[in-house]
Amino acid sequence: MVSDCYVQILNSIPIDWRTKHFVNYELKRQNPAIGIKKMSFQKILLLWIYLGATETNVSKYKNFNECSHRFFFQGLIPNYLHLSEDIVNICQQYNNKFFFATLYDTKNRIPVYSATQLDLRSDNKSRYGDMFFIEPSLVKNVNHQKGNMIEFVPNKHANYGEKQALDTDYKGSGYDRGHLNPQLFNTKDSDSRYATNTFTNIAPQYGLFNKGTWNNMEETLLKTVKQECKFLGAKIYVVVGVEPSTNRYIVKQIKNKPVNRVNVPRFYWTAICCDTSTAIASDHHEEGWSFAYLASNINASDVNVSFDPVDKFLKNQYLKIFADFKRKNGPDIIGCQFRKDNAIRIIQNIAKTAGPIFEPNPTARFEPEKKKIYKSG
Repeated sequence: MVSDCYVQILNSIPIDWRTKHFVNYELKRQNPAIGIKKMSFQKILLLWIYLGATETNVSKYKNFNECSHRFFFQGLIPNYLHLSEDIVNICQQYNNKFFFATLYDTKNRIPVYSATQLDLRSDNKSRYGDMFFIEPSLVKNVNHQKGNMIEFVPNKHANYGEKQALDTDYKGSGYDRGHLNPQLFNTKDSDSRYATNTFTNIAPQYGLFNKGTWNNMEETLLKTVKQECKFLGAKIYVVVGVEPSTNRYIVKQIKNKPVNRVNVPRFYWTAICCDTSTAIASDHHEEGWSFAYLASNINASDVNVSFDPVDKFLKNQYLKIFADFKRKNGPDIIGCQFRKDNAIRIIQNIAKTAGPIFEPNPTARFEPEKKKIYKSG
């Protein structure tokens, strides 16, 4: 029977249990009458080829098995729809400690996203910019058993850039080193801030945009979560990503020929989840909220910022960014959106801040769609 064949094939795929569970859950959720057990053999085979190939590639490098439970809501890794042999997982490790997770594009030499759980127990605002790091697992014939990022030394690591950007790419390029997971979000200690200086967490960013709108939004978001997600025991998850451009690159002359070294992203985006399911007080369990926003990477200090519900955000790129929370009683919480009214109120407050340009109604896509009324005659 096809259902028995499905079980055997799915169990043979070299992927972790979270991915298998997600595939089964999503297909059943989208069409309960069909579910994965009634898929055709051809579809099952395609699924096996796709997932097996992508996971096998990841296993050559690091994977998220060591850190997914720490940096992703409900342990669910965002389901990026454009996986390829060039996309790798990195648990970002410095001084034998994990600090965040990055999905990295070795072809464009920029991160796809970086994900972390905010630790707000300290308020260290010092910036550490004197050391930058590279990822040894992306370099052939380099021993990276310890797993730690290593400090970039130009004379020593000049040939380490086949699958990642180097400091020499950014110098004189006209672009800032744009951190996805910013130092501002890592206040625990100096190690947590230094760890963000790895080039696998950095993409080219226009200086005016970096120091203007994007910095303003980072500071506003940090202030917001301190005020709006201060429930004892709650957790705060953040994913920051970019969308690569089709024709913008940092170009370097190599052997007298121009080479597209580092892709310059079209836009930067952030998704935030205030997870109150772990709050100590039971009456706070469903006070959480989530939302996402993006802004174009252009050479301007005041750039338009647009907001979306996480479950409707970048649907051409991600099947799911945050997991759905399963209630014991009642429907699932979709995309960490425990209380949509909290998200709407918070976004409206953010839109009152100076700096970025916001849409006239920044929460329009959080409202239910109005049904069209057709008149007869």
